Amino acid sequence: MSTEGLHSVKKLKKALFSLPMGMPVTTGLMEAWGISRQLVHQYVKSGWLEPLGGSYYRRPGDEITRDGALAALNAQGMKAHI
Repeated sequence: MSTEGLHSVKKLKKALFSLPMGMPVTTGLMEAWGISRQLVHQYVKSGWLEPLGGSYYRRPGDEITRDGALAALNAQGMKAHI
């Protein structure tokens, strides 16, 4: 693995583990962290992310929760509440 690839894996780990459990992550949010769409695709192939549909992903084995889904919408600038 290249130094750039290793750096990106560290970025992904740090970013994903900083998220609340149950929160899906979007390609847009990952791009804001400096993770390209090509790397997202590679992470899916490597088993680091599971696609949910559209541009949403989750950590392997993570169950998406209501609060996590609301946090994801709010992170995208959408004002949502229950």
